[in-house]
Amino acid sequence: SQTQFARLVNGIGNMIVGRRTNDIMTRDQEFDKLSAPFFVVMSKLNQPSQQNRHFTHAKPKNILKFLDEKWWSSTVIAGGMQINKLFLEQWLVDQLIVDEEPVEVGEGLKFDDMMPENISLELVREYEYSPGHRQKTYSMLREQTVG
Repeated sequence: SQTQFARLVNGIGNMIVGRRTNDIMTRDQEFDKLSAPFFVVMSKLNQPSQQNRHFTHAKPKNILKFLDEKWWSSTVIAGGMQINKLFLEQWLVDQLIVDEEPVEVGEGLKFDDMMPENISLELVREYEYSPGHRQKTYSMLREQTVG
């Protein structure tokens, strides 16, 4: 059976990741578990695109424009944390989906480190899809500046 993440990515049809996330997913054969037809890998390295993976050092807004021109009006931005923060800082994210897992790798990812200061979240949906595994969906709210 597909994971929640695989269902999301396969339903959207494309995903954006950074180079390190790409390397980890390649090593662990995670791309093989996804039937999504297209992946964008953000990398400063000059790598040729291969099969269904497009390597680019383009700016986030231009990547979204590129995907939109290929008939995808939505995308999954799957990190790592630097990539996620880059899109969040530029207000290019409408919805944030967080899977809470009972497993911590190393020090774990610090959720607050990824969130820009001028963004607050509104919890839209929360459910437990298996024991100890929760998924929370947030909408993004721009905080009003005073002055």
